[in-house]
Amino acid sequence: AAGLRRDYQSAQGARVFALTRSAFAGQQRTGAALWSGDITSSWDSLRRQVAASINYQMSGMPYWAQDIGGFVRPASQYVSADYHDLLLRWFQF
Repeated sequence: AAGLRRDYQSAQGARVFALTRSAFAGQQRTGAALWSGDITSSWDSLRRQVAASINYQMSGMPYWAQDIGGFVRPASQYVSADYHDLLLRWFQF
């Protein structure tokens, strides 16, 4: 992480951005953005994402990303009222 921060700025002239699915103690100082990975579109996944997001924030991780609405979506995503309700709640979170 230190090499990325040191070398990227001089080579690219911009801030470092690293998106990762894993974390370690002390990663807060690297500025990496954490991503939850591929998740399904279900109420259980939303519940777990809320819990995971709060836990990451409480541990000092400044950036958290997730697949809003789930990566694995139902085939009826464009016409399903149930999925639209789930997606709306996900955006509200």
